[in-house]
Amino acid sequence: MENEKQYFALVNKILTEGIARDKERTGAGTKSIFGAHLELNVKAGFPLFTHRKIFYKGVIGELISFLRSHTNVNDFKTLGCNYWDEWAEPDGNLGPIYGYQWRNYAGLQIDQLKNVIEEAKVNPESRRLYVTAWNPIDADKMALLPCFHGFQLLIQNNSLNLVVNMRSSDVMLGLPSDILFHALLMLVLSNELDITPHKLIFNLGDAHIYNNHLRFARIVHELQIFNPPQVNLNYEAEIDNIFISNASSSNVTFSLDWYDSQSTTYYTMAETVELLGNSMLQINDDPLWLFKGDKLRGLASVGSAVTITVKLKESYLPQRS
Repeated sequence: MENEKQYFALVNKILTEGIARDKERTGAGTKSIFGAHLELNVKAGFPLFTHRKIFYKGVIGELISFLRSHTNVNDFKTLGCNYWDEWAEPDGNLGPIYGYQWRNYAGLQIDQLKNVIEEAKVNPESRRLYVTAWNPIDADKMALLPCFHGFQLLIQNNSLNLVVNMRSSDVMLGLPSDILFHALLMLVLSNELDITPHKLIFNLGDAHIYNNHLRFARIVHELQIFNPPQVNLNYEAEIDNIFISNASSSNVTFSLDWYDSQSTTYYTMAETVELLGNSMLQINDDPLWLFKGDKLRGLASVGSAVTITVKLKESYLPQRS
């Protein structure tokens, strides 16, 4: 639970110290701080957060897509990741994004990921164990510039520590999934190196909360949180042979047990509203993102007038910055 509490502390820091920005790219407006730091202990508990249910299957699909250097949204969707659609060209092309740069930097056949793993095996204390997705040469061809643009490995006491550098972080929606993504990546790298994941550290450039998430941000620390789930990776899985398991498969890549999460949050109303898809809920003039499966229930004051508008939204992650 301590990892989730560290995340709540970051949310509170942005609420108390953040500066309003109304001219940012999306037009939604944010409250932001510059230069945030978040340190999590994967040994103490896997950081799949429980204050709301995280769409972990999509995150697993995204990780596998990156490891396979996919550049077409249809490949992402085949692996269960559906939130890249809005940035894809009509033919599905995403350009040379994240995984392409990891495995074939600038089209030069430079496999950064494999090179780092091989170097770590012979020189585990190297300060050059770094992988970058940032490539100014290819920037104009990318559907979206990388938010988490690089990560660095440090191996100490037979444990893997990972530092993730992000230029921009949507703290309420994107960051919990980005944390899960890199914790899963740590499992893969640890498998390759036969070591144990330990510290997962994030350096965030612009850490922000969108204006339409502020209401949720103010009460997120009040939500019930649960013990972190148990997440394991098949001992044979490596960067080039990770797959999506199906119900008929006896060979599971990622296994997840005991994932309890908050499903009823945010507001009190006179009736239960069960969302059928990813939606934006608007109460009076104050919008808030909710997720598939979320419920809204409770009691409203007698005589109170509340207008509820539900607008369907395709993406679990409506903002990447």
